Amino acid sequence: MNKRVWVASLRSLGAVCVDPLVIHSVLLVHYYHSAASAKGGCAFGADRRYLNAPMLQSSKDLFYIVLAFSALWLTIFLCWMIYSVAVILRNANDVIHEMRERLRGISESLDFMRDKVDVLAGSVDFLTEAADERRGGVTDVHKTKK
Repeated sequence: MNKRVWVASLRSLGAVCVDPLVIHSVLLVHYYHSAASAKGGCAFGADRRYLNAPMLQSSKDLFYIVLAFSALWLTIFLCWMIYSVAVILRNANDVIHEMRERLRGISESLDFMRDKVDVLAGSVDFLTEAADERRGGVTDVHKTKK
């Protein structure tokens, strides 16, 4: 078959713009398939006797199949385990973040209360000094009366 026939058949299938690389690939596949059929074999060098052979010819074949499924399940298990660890670490990170926010709020509350106590202590100092001055005058009066 030539390129014109392949372009016409591809356009009839709905291809608006046919890429030359696609046409070249289709022609190569057609060439290899027709060459292999002429030799009595299959396309791409496969031999027909392997197509009709049973899948398990020895216990080694069964071992390889079991090994492949074991590798598949091990891979699935490891992916699940990594995902579970990632979820646990994310939750731990969220808990730590929440605790930091709560501790920051407690720290701010304690700072506010300490500032208020400092202001109150300053006021109490002022009142005690004033009371001492007043009491000192009163005690002097009492001492003079005696």
